[in-house]
Amino acid sequence: MDIEYFDGPWPHVVIDDFLPDNIFNSLIEAKESINKLSNEYFNPNGQTRYYVSDQLKEKLIDWEDLKNVDESLAVKYEFQKAGIHDILVEYNLFLKEHDNIFRDIYEELTLKGQYVRTNSGIQIQNPGFKYKIHAEDHFKLMSLITFISPENNNGTWLYKSRKQDYDNPTKKIEWKQNRAFIFCGMQDITWHSFSAKQDIPEKRITLGTFFYGT
Repeated sequence: MDIEYFDGPWPHVVIDDFLPDNIFNSLIEAKESINKLSNEYFNPNGQTRYYVSDQLKEKLIDWEDLKNVDESLAVKYEFQKAGIHDILVEYNLFLKEHDNIFRDIYEELTLKGQYVRTNSGIQIQNPGFKYKIHAEDHFKLMSLITFISPENNNGTWLYKSRKQDYDNPTKKIEWKQNRAFIFCGMQDITWHSFSAKQDIPEKRITLGTFFYGT
């Protein structure tokens, strides 16, 4: 992997051509099914999120993103039937095979205690979606986001302050398919946001992995 480290506005890593072709191509091939599930079961103003942990447990986050919470089991089954679960299982194996690389990155970015588990999944936003400037949830020791589809969209925007103008970040991690962005969340430091372009009809699809301590 060609790993690039950056210091500003706070420590982070960018890796291009991150996923092996078999996993990346499988996600692209599943795009139609992902979009269909998103349209059918999830609120258009929220996100579509489906995760599989390294213990192969699956979950939807957050329940309020569903149009009907009572359909959660049916939605999980539909993700399995569409092959999304199998792709994420394969991705988790890829993460384990390269765990030494991620631990080296983690140690370079932070002095926190070591992570012990991961949760990985697809994250989909409709055109025009905007997520607020935030530092990152305190229980996520490290976050890894890979840009999947479409060819053009907004990446991740980095800020020096939460009070900074949303549309004028300090740095933009530009969108490029199969580009990974990694950072360790730090309170009042790692301010960032993400959004989906309004003028692009396709949904914004990323693959996210979160590393936890317990």
